[in-house]
Amino acid sequence: MPFFDKISAGDRLSLVFVPSETSVPPYALKVFSPSGANILDTLVRDPPTGAPQSPPPIEFVVSAPGVYRIEVRSLTGRQRGDAKIRVG
Repeated sequence: MPFFDKISAGDRLSLVFVPSETSVPPYALKVFSPSGANILDTLVRDPPTGAPQSPPPIEFVVSAPGVYRIEVRSLTGRQRGDAKIRVG
């Protein structure tokens, strides 16, 4: 299990993801705050993978302590990914 620095309210987070070889863009990306509010809802046509020629990471600022939920799903298939980030 990797360990990261502590994330605090006010920090800017950068998000990259590597889709499986069988998934096809576009992807729906949503980020939910600890209160359940949708703070980011975007369509990703070319995912930011962190590779040299990929688009830049998707950034957002965490504004409150708690657990943020990230949801990525393919619009053309059944592939989906979920992640949680603990702030504070």
